[in-house]
Amino acid sequence: MRRVPDARLWQMRAASRKSLIEFIRGRLTRQIAGHGASAEEIGEVEQIFDPDTLTLGFARRFAAYKRPNLLLHNPDRLLAILTNKTRPVQLVMAGKAHRKMARVRI
Repeated sequence: MRRVPDARLWQMRAASRKSLIEFIRGRLTRQIAGHGASAEEIGEVEQIFDPDTLTLGFARRFAAYKRPNLLLHNPDRLLAILTNKTRPVQLVMAGKAHRKMARVRI
């Protein structure tokens, strides 16, 4: 790894993020189409997520012991981070909720 140029590592990272975004868009397209979305709504899926934006992903079982409420502890700060025009951030959250999660107040 130490011999791999930084530029090549960055290219690999960018390609991986692009692949993730394409996967998300495809999955969401199938999901909303299955729920009867209109062609316009399905077309809008192509606009979600930007491959050139910092993407933070959470792809594990969403359980209370992982303290998901910390994400919403300071909603104003989270909103400021997610809507920053000069340093945008996008979140990807995936995975099944734990059965008891429905009872946890976030």
